[in-house]
Amino acid sequence: MDKPYIRPLNHPVTTTGTGMFAKFKVWLVDGPWVRAQGEAQNQFTNFGQHFRFSFIPMYEFWIDFFEANRSEQGYFILHMMTEWQDMKDGKDYESAYDHADEVEQRARARYEHISENVDPLDAKIRMFHELQDGMTLWLANEEFIHKYLTLNYAEGGHHLVPGYEFIPEDEYWIGQTLPIGFPLPERLIISGHEIGEHTDMAKNGMSYPKAHAKISKKELEVRENPDGLMSWLQSLGW
Repeated sequence: MDKPYIRPLNHPVTTTGTGMFAKFKVWLVDGPWVRAQGEAQNQFTNFGQHFRFSFIPMYEFWIDFFEANRSEQGYFILHMMTEWQDMKDGKDYESAYDHADEVEQRARARYEHISENVDPLDAKIRMFHELQDGMTLWLANEEFIHKYLTLNYAEGGHHLVPGYEFIPEDEYWIGQTLPIGFPLPERLIISGHEIGEHTDMAKNGMSYPKAHAKISKKELEVRENPDGLMSWLQSLGW
């Protein structure tokens, strides 16, 4: 794929290395475009490496340009380095991800002052829409969430997602950096994903994996045919 590359990222984590990772290239990529290319690509969120996503070249790390807060780039790269090495050595993705989370968490604790007395609601920035059922959508500060609440947050969520219990039951949180306009209104697409997923879990009794898989397929359909975005949202009670 040629399209996703926006620009290379020359970060000290890789550019000053002398070992294996010195030959890696870190790219900022067009995440919304990647997610529209197929079922596997649609699971790409804020960053990824080859052994998680085979469409990423072996010696490249990708970071979504719209998720590329400079203060978090080094942590994302460190996470991918750990994941890549563990999976290359034969670990499954879940084990590698958990290990990378531990490494990233230790790095954040070393280089940042992380208070334990934090109100999760401080992650909210502003409400941007209220649904017909009274549920509200809020822009949320992903950097704050990663620092104080969970490293696993990516793009959007609701309280039924495992590990996202800090989100109020009547709210959806959507990452503030997601673009609202051209080429695709990513903020609205992710909103539809979270609403549909929550509906299937809360009202239809679906497990998170099943609800996520179902809504991901619908999301991909909308990415491929964006003219149907608003009718989809309206069917979800927009």
